[in-house]
Amino acid sequence: MQTLVTEIEVKKREVTKVICLDWLEISFIKKLPVIALNNSHWLDERSCIVRSENTNKSFEGLYLLLIDGIKIGELSFNSRYSYVSDEVVHLKIDNKLLYSVECGEHIRYITNVLGFTYSHIKRIDIAIDTNNTDVLSFMNKYINSSKIRVKGKQKFIDTRTLGKASKTVYYGSPKSGKQIRIYNKTDEVIRSGKDYILDFYTLNGLNYEKAEVQRIELTLRTKYTKNIDIHRLSDANYLASICRTNFKNYFEFISEYREHNKTVNRNVTPVDFDGYTTTLLPRVAHTPVQSQKSLKVLLKGLYLNALCEEFKQSQPLQPDFLILEAIEANMHFLASIDRILQGKPTLMQYFRSNEKKWRKAAKNN
Repeated sequence: MQTLVTEIEVKKREVTKVICLDWLEISFIKKLPVIALNNSHWLDERSCIVRSENTNKSFEGLYLLLIDGIKIGELSFNSRYSYVSDEVVHLKIDNKLLYSVECGEHIRYITNVLGFTYSHIKRIDIAIDTNNTDVLSFMNKYINSSKIRVKGKQKFIDTRTLGKASKTVYYGSPKSGKQIRIYNKTDEVIRSGKDYILDFYTLNGLNYEKAEVQRIELTLRTKYTKNIDIHRLSDANYLASICRTNFKNYFEFISEYREHNKTVNRNVTPVDFDGYTTTLLPRVAHTPVQSQKSLKVLLKGLYLNALCEEFKQSQPLQPDFLILEAIEANMHFLASIDRILQGKPTLMQYFRSNEKKWRKAAKNN
C-alpha cells in the first residue's frame, strides 16, 4: 500500500529504505450466508465470495473474497464459538495486494459499497526494508556487549538464531500484542518466490541487487491498533509514524562511552526515519480487560435491574416523581447494556438468547 514515487524522483535520489505493509487482518461486522463447498455467492455485480477447502480453528470455514476477479483476501465467518456473534467477519488481505496502490481503494469499496462495518484491526505488520543498515550484526553486538543497553522494558529477545549464520531475530514475546522481527529479506523473497516484492523495490528505487536488503518488521495486534486509522495506511509517512510511536521506549538502544573522563550516552538504534515526516500518535489508554464470564454476569445483573425499574412503573397509585425516577433508572440500565454490547458485539447472541429467560424468571419472582 506504499505510495509509489515517480521514475523521475527515483533517478534524483538514492533510496536506501522503503516502508510497506506485509500483513493486514481486519475485523468487520456483516451478516453473510453459509456457502456450500465449491459454490459462490455474489455480493454485488462486481464482487463475490467463494468457499475455500481450507479450515479455520475459530470459524467454520474460510472464504475467498473477489472483486473484479481480483483476490482481495480470505474471509472467516460463522464462528465455532457460541459467545461470538455470527455477524463477526475477519478479512486477511492478500499479501500481494498489500504491495499495490489499489489496496486502499478495495478496502473503501468493502466498507462504503458492500456494507461491511469496520470494527478494528486484528493484526498489522509494517516493514521497513533497508539496504544500508546491518541490523542483524547490531543485534549480535547488543547481545554480546556490555556497552549497549536497551531503553525501556525489555520483553523478550530470541537469541537462538544469533551467530555467524544469523538470519532472524525476534524482539518481544510472540504471545504479546507487539513484536519486532529482523531478518534477511533478500533471501526470504528468493525462497518464497514473491517477485512482486522485488517489483515493489524497483518501482520505489531501492537497489536490491548490489546490497542485501534487511527487514525490520513490526507486528501489532488488537491491543496496540486502536489508534490506527484504517484509511491512512497508503501513506508512507503515516506508516513510519506508527513505527516510530511503537519503537519509542521499546526498540531503542543506548551506547555508553567515555568522553573527557565522563560517561556519555548515545542513541544507537539501528533504524531511523530520515526521509519521512513522522508524528508520535496519541497512545490509547488501556482499561482493564474484563473476561467474557464477568461481562455476562454484569449483563444479567443490569438487565434484572432494568426489569425491576420497569416493574415499579407498572404499580398502581405511584406518585409521578417515583414513576419518572423508575423510567430514568430503567433507561440508564438499558443504555449500559447497549454500551457493553457495542464494545463487545460477540456477546450479542448470548444476551438475546437469555433475555426472555431472565424476564420470565423475574416475573415469577
